[in-house]
Amino acid sequence: MPGMFVVNDRMPLRQAIDEILFLDEYSEQDEWEQLVVYLPL
Repeated sequence: MPGMFVVNDRMPLRQAIDEILFLDEYSEQDEWEQLVVYLPL
């Protein structure tokens, strides 16, 4: 299973985008395999 990011529906859209971009920039794709990550971190 590829990784999945679950965003709290009360989180501001800009914050969700920033956190996803941060994770994309500072991690490798294979780090997220078979994980479900809830945002905000």
